[in-house]
Amino acid sequence: MHVATRLLSVEDAEEITVLLRENREFLAPWDPTRGDDYFLVDTQREIAAQGIEAHSRGAMLPLVILEEGGAIAGRINLNGITRGAFQSAALGYWVSERANGRGLATRAVAEVVQRAFGE
Repeated sequence: MHVATRLLSVEDAEEITVLLRENREFLAPWDPTRGDDYFLVDTQREIAAQGIEAHSRGAMLPLVILEEGGAIAGRINLNGITRGAFQSAALGYWVSERANGRGLATRAVAEVVQRAFGE
């Protein structure tokens, strides 16, 4: 089976920004209200940097969802990772309209759940 995710990189900001702009209306029903700043490369670069920093502390797993050819199709995160007796996290994801309905999110969620319970 094709690997559905990989760790987010600051270099992904441009590709993610294009996807977010193209899918702004498609994602709107599930997203919080976003200001125009959210759809800027600099903002996405900062979000990526914050996610990578949180990952280095073990507080988050920021990933991109990949299409078969390696293009980014969306994002998936484990947020608010709590260790110890509580062992919890929240899972959030989105995929572009183009990737919707093709099983990419299903594979990505399965991969992340396996990592969450395995690692």
